[in-house]
Amino acid sequence: MRILFCICLSLVFLACSKNDNIIANLKSQTLIHTQKAKFTYLNTNYIITLSFLSPVLDRYKDDDIFAIFIAPNDFDISNLQVFINSNFVEIQPIEKDDELLKYLIQNEYAKYYKFSAKNNASETITAKICSNIFTCFELSFQRYSKSLYYRSKDENTQYNLQEPF
Repeated sequence: MRILFCICLSLVFLACSKNDNIIANLKSQTLIHTQKAKFTYLNTNYIITLSFLSPVLDRYKDDDIFAIFIAPNDFDISNLQVFINSNFVEIQPIEKDDELLKYLIQNEYAKYYKFSAKNNASETITAKICSNIFTCFELSFQRYSKSLYYRSKDENTQYNLQEPF
């Protein structure tokens, strides 16, 4: 009976650890397509982090999907404007149960938002972020071939990540 219990317990741990590994790999891959900028307002330092999620996601083929998070979380988002390749995009908050959160490293002191822009097939994507409390800045992302980021229909399997030698 003890042996059976130990086997069942070890299977539960193995199943959970594999899922944690997959999520960690997704977050690591998102970091490859993440940039940040810093600014100071009223003696408070802020960090804006922008992640280009389309290379990691499989289901959004017509749009370029981005996540932006701002720390600390007291920043007033109404002051923020984002342009992708000179086109204004509307920012929406990411809900706590949103699937996109599993791709992002989470910080309890940050607010998370998402936005999308039509995929125009250009090699470089330029995000211009503006506000009335800091000067505009640009972050550029390189678009890579989708084949470099192949994902199967099973969303929990990534074939584009290789184990280190």
